[in-house]
Amino acid sequence: MFEQITAVVKSLLDKLSQTFITQQQLAEQEAEKLARTQDRVVSKYMQAQKHLS
Repeated sequence: MFEQITAVVKSLLDKLSQTFITQQQLAEQEAEKLARTQDRVVSKYMQAQKHLS
């Protein structure tokens, strides 16, 4: 009985861990996308500034 409970708890912890890792990966991907978008915006701003001067 104790072994079954331990196995269930371990399984749940593994699932939670995998969910956390997946969420962390998604957050990192979104951060990378945001950084690329920010780089493009800054680049276009600099080009516009150069063009106006």
